[in-house]
Amino acid sequence: MPAQSPRTLWCLWALLIRTFWTLWHQGRELGKVVAGGAMMGPAVENLSYPTTKTTSGLIMLSEAAAEPAQVNPCIRCGRCVEYCPMGLEPVEVNQAYAARDVQELGKLHVDYCFNCGSCSFVCPAKRPAPR
Repeated sequence: MPAQSPRTLWCLWALLIRTFWTLWHQGRELGKVVAGGAMMGPAVENLSYPTTKTTSGLIMLSEAAAEPAQVNPCIRCGRCVEYCPMGLEPVEVNQAYAARDVQELGKLHVDYCFNCGSCSFVCPAKRPAPR
């Protein structure tokens, strides 16, 4: 089986997450484990945690796959605005945040952002989402 091939494993509740890593790792170093979905799932700190009835999935990343992408300057393509479900302008929000301009953040309706991550996901420059 190729080293990077994904797997679907069905399990009973209460199996330790370490059990899945043992089945999947194939000699790789563990980089990160996410319980749940890629967008909202929390990172797992300890492989001794059990799976529960609310564990919808585990994303297990090797050390190489867990490395964050290099962040490049914004190329002003507008994809982040196009894909934002709230119609915000993430580039302007980030600039106002960096400048600590509270009034500008209010004008941009930064409080409408619910941190879905769509802007970062579609960004070809891999810019981070507004915080």
